[in-house]
Amino acid sequence: MCKGPNEPGGPQRCDGETSIRAQTAQAVMQDCAGEVNALSSEITDIDQMLNDLHDALNGTMTPGRERELLDRLDFDANTDDNGADAHESAGPPPDSWEARSAAAVAQVNSAWEDVARSSPVLDKNDGPDDFERRMNPDNYKAACAAYEQAVVTAGAVIGERADKLIEERIAAAGPIDDITIKEVLAADRAHDRSDPESVAALDALRERFRNQIEQHSQIRIQAYRDAIAEVRPLGGAQPVLGGKRPYRPLVEQLHRVSDDLPADWVNRINEEAPPLNLKMDRKGRAHYNATENLIKGDATDATMYHEFGHRLEYQIPQISVATNEFLRRRTTREDGSREPERSYARSEKIRKGGFVHGYVGKSYPPPATEVFSVGMESIFSGNFGGLTGARSNNFDNSPADLEHRNLMLGLFATANRSEQTHTDTTAHNLAVHVR
Repeated sequence: MCKGPNEPGGPQRCDGETSIRAQTAQAVMQDCAGEVNALSSEITDIDQMLNDLHDALNGTMTPGRERELLDRLDFDANTDDNGADAHESAGPPPDSWEARSAAAVAQVNSAWEDVARSSPVLDKNDGPDDFERRMNPDNYKAACAAYEQAVVTAGAVIGERADKLIEERIAAAGPIDDITIKEVLAADRAHDRSDPESVAALDALRERFRNQIEQHSQIRIQAYRDAIAEVRPLGGAQPVLGGKRPYRPLVEQLHRVSDDLPADWVNRINEEAPPLNLKMDRKGRAHYNATENLIKGDATDATMYHEFGHRLEYQIPQISVATNEFLRRRTTREDGSREPERSYARSEKIRKGGFVHGYVGKSYPPPATEVFSVGMESIFSGNFGGLTGARSNNFDNSPADLEHRNLMLGLFATANRSEQTHTDTTAHNLAVHVR
């Protein structure tokens, strides 16, 4: 209340109180105006929503307004309370291919740690408990078996992605010649060898058939590369070569092969193994000699993929453990006994194993097998139908072995990753031999 003129703090105090009250009233009015504006805006929004609802139900909404609402809905669904992208903050959905492939790689990493810890080869940092664990061969056997299965499982996830890419790309390639092997064989039987036109017609049919196969083969090969690369980059390193003047065509083949390999595979070999020697085989049979670090090759990339696969198997323990366990499992009967060996060319012995070719089951002193080498030429050259049962350009109709394919894809995606325990190659090859 204002006081009278003769009271202490009279008119002067009254003027001050009046000013304060006026300012307070003005502030309240501003708040009211803000609330009224907000309420008016909400009423407008409600009115717009009602109109949108009417248009949506009656199909009269304009395309522009429809896109605006759908975009806003997608933004709201994929952002958290702070406006951040919910997908980025939470990672990929757990059932997505990205999440499943990451989980599969993590499982392989974990399984490899069990192999490294249970290997019968002692480590300088081992304690008494480690010694006791390593002396139990059952631990190592179980760890190797679990690791191989984890690799195959990871490869199945990669294969799922590759199969989807293959299907999409073959569909996008458009119609191609639909020539069957029966047509080619029938034409071969019916043609007249003495008639140049008949011979030319048969050659043209064969060429169309080969082109058809090659088109699908290249689609598969590139799909495998792309599916692996979504999990792990390929290329970026080249093998160190020995000798004064390696045969240039073989060097070019090796460079093409290396472009399809994880760089840390090549770098590990460069760091731990002597330089690789290359020679052209002009008489006998292409091969890899681990003692001489020598590849004798021929004119085909498929052979270089195969022979360099042997070198990788010798030098990358994660590969040799998986391939030896795969070979052992596939050639073991239900009663636990191994399939008997049978003779192959010359003094070679093989076990059948249900492989795409009997040569895959060839017997070697560990760590060598033909599992990885045949797998290499199949995945990246298309031989043996790419392990999918597809027809090859040599008119061979190999059966499918998707488990073998998945083993290969799994190894390319997981073997010798930087997060895995680095084990001594020589010692681990000895452990595989003991196994």
